[in-house]
Amino acid sequence: MAIQFAAVGIFAVNGARASLLTDIPTEMATSLGISITVAKLILASSILISVALTVSMAGKRANPIATAAAMVIAIGLLTGLGWLSPVILLLIGLIIAYLFTKPMGEWLAGGH
Repeated sequence: MAIQFAAVGIFAVNGARASLLTDIPTEMATSLGISITVAKLILASSILISVALTVSMAGKRANPIATAAAMVIAIGLLTGLGWLSPVILLLIGLIIAYLFTKPMGEWLAGGH
């Protein structure tokens, strides 16, 4: 019941807009006088950098597999929002697959 009241409150405050996150690049582009594409790239890169730094500094040692997984998830979310092109997600996935081919093959073979 409380969730319903919260949802009604959120929609009432935002003017019943369901596209709050997708309007951020447009508002940023308007306020800075830049194109919407540049605003999307600035926002997406700042989010990706913050995710990469947070995940890589979370443990005692940097875990490249956890960092790559978090980055792919973040890129997927940004692609879903429309802030990044799906081609970027495909290219990053191919690059990560290429980088981890040899270490994963050695791990699966039982090597150290």
